[in-house]
Amino acid sequence: MFSSKKLGSIGLITTLFTSLIIWPRPTLGQESVDNLIVSLCQTSIKVKLANNQGRDRLNMTFDSVERSPLSGGQQSIRGRARVQGRNNERPLSYNCTINVTDGLISQSSYTFEENMGTSSIRLCQDELRNLVKRDRDGLVEFNQNPETYAISNTEEGVRGIALLQLSRQPNQNYRFDCTVNIRQGKVTKISYSPDGSNSDRPNANRQEIIRLCQDNIRQRISSNEINIGGIIGINLGTGRRIEFRESADTFYISDNQEGVRGSAILSSGFQQSQVNYECTVDLQQGTVTNVNVQ
Repeated sequence: MFSSKKLGSIGLITTLFTSLIIWPRPTLGQESVDNLIVSLCQTSIKVKLANNQGRDRLNMTFDSVERSPLSGGQQSIRGRARVQGRNNERPLSYNCTINVTDGLISQSSYTFEENMGTSSIRLCQDELRNLVKRDRDGLVEFNQNPETYAISNTEEGVRGIALLQLSRQPNQNYRFDCTVNIRQGKVTKISYSPDGSNSDRPNANRQEIIRLCQDNIRQRISSNEINIGGIIGINLGTGRRIEFRESADTFYISDNQEGVRGSAILSSGFQQSQVNYECTVDLQQGTVTNVNVQ
């Protein structure tokens, strides 16, 4: 069943029904029917993509299309297209399922086809190589496949393990975490830290680092010592509490500092708000030196 939430505008259905009503079937050739169905599919993909990326205008070129009949009076539409951004072009594949009898779209979706020149993984790998070369005069090898994860409609994360070859130091695996702006095709944030126990950095358990950060936030919130972006004007008063989610991550800042980031639910009475937090932990002192909650 067609959903106006998915396609952003129910006017697409109206257009299709109007076209079928105005054009008498005896004068409407089969080629025109096929073109109308393809146009409906491609328009739905443009609307969905623009809505997901928060854009009013979309520069999109459709390169190919394939039509094939399905059971129950439905037809499958598949093809490839290109979306032009400010500094890059991203290929994608799309497909729709349309009930030709009723003129309704039952399914439409798209998937970006990253190539080696513009993929988030390649962008992050290149950025890590440049960072290690600049900061430590070292080399980086990737012996394991990194993983990507969604951050938002405009950002994608990449994390994995890389082997660093540093001057006058034994080779060692490092964990890295990277954020890519997929609209602009560039890295906006990257961090890396030693993997395992063979490190000259002060020893610190990951869970202990997270606990230090979260305990510090609890204390600051209970004593009203923290500025929470967007909800500071609300009179939270006593009874305010924060519940941390389990998806907290640590990230490398420097040899003596580790970062923690995650999300939580802030409650005051019957009111709840989701917040994101980030801490900086001094590994030598075992203290939290900076906190940001928003």
